[in-house]
Amino acid sequence: MIGDVVTEITRCADSIQAGLVVVGHKHRSGWAARWWSGSVSRALIKHAPCRWG
Repeated sequence: MIGDVVTEITRCADSIQAGLVVVGHKHRSGWAARWWSGSVSRALIKHAPCRWG
């Protein structure tokens, strides 16, 4: 896949009707590096088609 990470993972999860998306965490040193890069995990929680309930 080529493109925005969150968009592509969300699109794939939706196309296969995934009930769960599992992602890892890569530690970035320093608060500035973490702030600048954002959080893929946080964005996936907000946008992925998988829902509780």
